[in-house]
Amino acid sequence: MASSRDNRVCEGMSSKSRDDAYKSLGDDVKSFIKSFYKHVKSNDSKEIENDYAVKFPKLTDQYFKSTRWPAWLWDIIDEFIYQFQKFATYRSKLKRKPEDDAFMRLNPKTWSIHGVLSILFQLVKKSNINLQLNYYAMRRDPKEVAGPFGSCDLYKMLGFFSLVGLCRVHCLLGDYFTALKMLEPVQLRQQEMYHEVPTCHITTGYYVGFAYLMLRRYQDAIRTFTHTLIYLNRVSPCLPQRSDLRDYVTKQADQMTSLLAICITINPVPIDQSLEQQLKEKFSESLIRMEGTNRDEFTLCFDLGCPRFINPDAMAIERTDYALDAQRHQGAIFRYELDNHRIDLLRLRSFLKLYTSLPVDKLSHLLNENHEAVHSLLMCFKHQLKNLTCTEGTCGSLEGTLQLRCDTDFYVDGDMIHVADMKADRRYSEYFMLHLEKLREVNDQLDEVEKKLRKAKKGMEILQNAAPQLHPIDNNRVGVQFKPATSNDREPISVEEIFEHIRDIRDPEHPHSLEALGVVRKEDISVDDAASMVTVQFTPTIPHCSMATLIGLSIKVKLLRSLPRRFKICVTIAPGMHESELDINKQLADKERVAAAIENDSVVRTLNQCIAP
Repeated sequence: MASSRDNRVCEGMSSKSRDDAYKSLGDDVKSFIKSFYKHVKSNDSKEIENDYAVKFPKLTDQYFKSTRWPAWLWDIIDEFIYQFQKFATYRSKLKRKPEDDAFMRLNPKTWSIHGVLSILFQLVKKSNINLQLNYYAMRRDPKEVAGPFGSCDLYKMLGFFSLVGLCRVHCLLGDYFTALKMLEPVQLRQQEMYHEVPTCHITTGYYVGFAYLMLRRYQDAIRTFTHTLIYLNRVSPCLPQRSDLRDYVTKQADQMTSLLAICITINPVPIDQSLEQQLKEKFSESLIRMEGTNRDEFTLCFDLGCPRFINPDAMAIERTDYALDAQRHQGAIFRYELDNHRIDLLRLRSFLKLYTSLPVDKLSHLLNENHEAVHSLLMCFKHQLKNLTCTEGTCGSLEGTLQLRCDTDFYVDGDMIHVADMKADRRYSEYFMLHLEKLREVNDQLDEVEKKLRKAKKGMEILQNAAPQLHPIDNNRVGVQFKPATSNDREPISVEEIFEHIRDIRDPEHPHSLEALGVVRKEDISVDDAASMVTVQFTPTIPHCSMATLIGLSIKVKLLRSLPRRFKICVTIAPGMHESELDINKQLADKERVAAAIENDSVVRTLNQCIAP
């Protein structure tokens, strides 16, 4: 079962990437990985236990005490839960091989829910991660309570990712209260932990949002889904272009968008304009049907967005028809809520929005209900207008206050219903003020760049790297055709062509090309022609190079001028190669900042000097 997913991951990585990753490891680590793989393949449980209990901690202390292992720790937790989920699904299938049936009867504890939860809870306990997070929230030093294991980055991050894993497992079991309880200590402002691994952030947002939805806390679900989708839209161009990762991100985005459509229909509130447009593009027909109280459309969107639930009962192998029991049960809970409250209230709200006042008699006629039923619906709707919404900045907060969150409110005076439209007028001033502030920041940064350029030209600034190391130049040339930005021709682009376009760009400080300085290499370029995506990583000559932004801008502008407009271009600094790597990557990924830069005459002149052949 593990091999199928491993193969997908390996297929998504190029052989070059695997070779580079393997070469960077120490000989002891290589030997450990080889022997561990051999022991797993031969099913040698004693040697596997020895590898885990003795060799693994020793290598961790020797090589990775202050940093993580090269294999992402989140992937370990993610794969562990994935295998548990797949085995539980297989166990519940209708058709199984006789030998598998016999094995499961003899070994009922294989991949048992108690064993899985026990391992995750032990990792959390060992790392003291809950205490560390509480100290972090109080702005105190977490190392005071970290302990010998928690002070090690390896165990600390394993504990943190195990909290996310526990939230995920409890969601798969249908225990949404406990799922949110697991993440209560996690503060949303903990950027260095919460956002460090994009797939962890996306997974967390999906399961927390789904738990809020099933607990009927629609406002919190909308907030969680919107924050996660905005983050996903921002980082997706810079994610590694592996097929398995791209498929995962696309699937999670579609699931969250589907669930967001349900929440917005049940609890209409304003959301980010880009997400609103995304909803209309992908689910316009579904939104119309759900607003028309189409029960089947709600069910379809729920089935598309919900996770694949599991039955934790290992002794249920006597039955052969329970594969979809957990899925049906959670779907039935959602439909029960619709049938008993939401559908009728949606119909009521749709009529109330048409009037500023109307008699109860008329409303009862429209709803085809008697007076008592209409009054009951009005009371229920009034109650549902207030939604329990969390006020703290925690990831899975269970606390909250009742807040009025709807676009329609009313009051009853005798036999007359008076309706108030609570929908606020769109305020454009805040939007423009936000972008004016952003423009001011961009102009300030451009002024700083311009000052540095003037100093460099006048010889007032000493070269930061007066004697850079020069690398051999590849004399083999590849013929390229320049495709202007207006070209829509569908011709495949190769890595060699991309390298040919940027290899001769000159460094702003030296008369040498980026190829001669080792700033750009073929190995750091990837092209996904099918997805129209070009990714270039460059390496500044020194870690504190002040010209790194200008170099990245030169590469991006040259490719924008040379490639068809269908291509998306992502230019970043190679990981760990610059002190301000994150800030510079963020600037290069910001379309508005890049556009403002290439409209500045002074910056354009400098870029043209670097790019000119």
